[in-house]
Amino acid sequence: MIFQETDIPDVNNKNIDESKHRLAENVINTIYPKFEKESSKKSDELENLKEDLQNKKNEINNRKSQLQELLQDFEKRKKILKLVNRIERIISAGADSDGSIRHEMIVLLKVCENMNDDKLERNLDRTQKILKKRYSES
Repeated sequence: MIFQETDIPDVNNKNIDESKHRLAENVINTIYPKFEKESSKKSDELENLKEDLQNKKNEINNRKSQLQELLQDFEKRKKILKLVNRIERIISAGADSDGSIRHEMIVLLKVCENMNDDKLERNLDRTQKILKKRYSES
């Protein structure tokens, strides 16, 4: 039988606990840096994903607010168009083209841009009533 000399220490019953302890430390010292490296890599990746998610949420909120503003502007312009169409029908039905009505319409349309929706709706109704009343009397 041939014996080979190695660097592995012999283990006997006296130092078996100590040998187990040294072996465990060697395993930990060898494997722990690899786990730590992977763990830090995953942590960095997770942080990057969280930042990306937050950026995308902010972008979505910005776009949502822009779309809401555009929708409000669209609704307001739709109401103004409705007002203009009503006034046009009333004036064409009255067959009386008076310059003061045209001037009043221009002023009204300029003011409509700055009005809130409720006030615009009230003015639409009031203007329509006034014009109907004026042309029904003629």
